[in-house]
Amino acid sequence: MQVGSYFEITQHEPSAQVRLGVLHTAHGALETPAFLPLASQGSVPSLTPDDLVHIGVQALSADAFHLACRPGVSTIAALGGLHRFMGWSGILFTYFRDTWGDYDDRDRGILNGSGIESRRSHLQVAHRPRTLRVSDEALVLTSYVDGSPMRITPEHALETQRLLGADGVCALGIPLLASAERNRSSRTMRLATEWSGRTMAIPRWAQELRFADLRAFVSLGNGSFPHEEQYDGYSFGPGRWGDERVLNDARLASSCLPPGSPRHACAVRGPLDFAFAAAAGLDLIDSEAPMLDARRAILYTAQGPLVLSDPRFREEFEPIEVSCTCPACTGFSRAYLHSLFVAEELLGSHLATLHNLAFMVRLGAEVREAIAARMLDSTLRNLTRNWWAEG
Repeated sequence: MQVGSYFEITQHEPSAQVRLGVLHTAHGALETPAFLPLASQGSVPSLTPDDLVHIGVQALSADAFHLACRPGVSTIAALGGLHRFMGWSGILFTYFRDTWGDYDDRDRGILNGSGIESRRSHLQVAHRPRTLRVSDEALVLTSYVDGSPMRITPEHALETQRLLGADGVCALGIPLLASAERNRSSRTMRLATEWSGRTMAIPRWAQELRFADLRAFVSLGNGSFPHEEQYDGYSFGPGRWGDERVLNDARLASSCLPPGSPRHACAVRGPLDFAFAAAAGLDLIDSEAPMLDARRAILYTAQGPLVLSDPRFREEFEPIEVSCTCPACTGFSRAYLHSLFVAEELLGSHLATLHNLAFMVRLGAEVREAIAARMLDSTLRNLTRNWWAEG
């Protein structure tokens, strides 16, 4: 797409990078900053597309690596692309997220003063690839389905996402695998620059939004990026957005980018991280934390998280959150959800996921309202008070 024709900044604070905008795609318009649930394998666990629409979700992020492993990109393409395959009519972004290998367990959930720590489930452990090597030409990974090697080049990564038919696609980035690899920063930066150039040499297709992967440049560089004028948007890798170092790195990188292009924060950890990312000028903010936490009976409220598996909720007959209009809150009590989690009934995870995602969608709207009213600092203070140790 032509730069500036797809992303409209409707309000910008001259003294800060925080902003409001509207992203226009082939599948609709999205007000930003916006929350995007992560649908790694083409689904949001336990929810249907109608469930998502009912609670206000407009856009999803999917992991092209998972979909390439199973059921296979050719299968999805033969069935009409990812939108049709998963029955989703909204906006869809794809990227090779789980080839990254540079985030720890706590980046997948919340950590707070009550001692709640979300850890990877067996499913996530089983579905994480092992990087065999990073050559000058490609990443070589093992498939979690059958253990076979997978060779992913920048060209292959983009073609895979093209076949999936996403609205927004992301260039293949260099994993920052471990301290030893981080110490080879000159090689990593060289490969990141070369792979970015190879990506931009690939012809575009109609209505494509192509995002750059900035992880290597943000982590190892000085904020500069060699092809910043050629991409439609920019993707920041996983990070703890409440951490001042992460925020400073993002601000430095953002100051070097075209001001009219959207910025995507990948894999934030929960409500407080979402708000801090929005305050740093990020427009598209995705996360799997609300779904992972829901499966562990951790439910989000304006006053902080509730752990509904705790025996104290056994006789609490009020809803999860009185002000919430999601199906879990309008139809059921805390005591009922507690009973479902104790009995390990699937309905508990379903209702909890509905609630957490409805909370995040509502938080996105509240953050946008606060930015419009120039009261984001007050919103951040309230969130920090109630979610103080998440970051």
